[in-house]
Amino acid sequence: MHTTVAAYYQRQKREIIEDDKLVIIGEDPDDEDSDGDEKPIRELHDFAIFDPKHRNEMVTLEALEQDDSVDRQFEAAGIVMPSFINDEDAGQEDDVEPQYVRLSSILRYTMDYTDENE
Repeated sequence: MHTTVAAYYQRQKREIIEDDKLVIIGEDPDDEDSDGDEKPIRELHDFAIFDPKHRNEMVTLEALEQDDSVDRQFEAAGIVMPSFINDEDAGQEDDVEPQYVRLSSILRYTMDYTDENE
């Protein structure tokens, strides 16, 4: 008989809680090209996904897309860095100090399978 042992997320010492005013080091909050309604694009590395409604039980990415008839909420925490998507910002990620952030509810996510680091 195979039993599964659940793992639980534990808050980290330098964890920053995400809110609508959070600016990640390397982002420009006063970007003149932004119309004010755009949300920043960020990369999440070395992360954990968990369910705060169930004692922060850790879950897989696959669980985000499944309906298991359990009332769930998904959050994540990990190293957050700004995503530089235009050529003029290329190389800036080397100058950015990583920040460990606990994200609010996950509404959607994407993965870039063309990047060998993902």
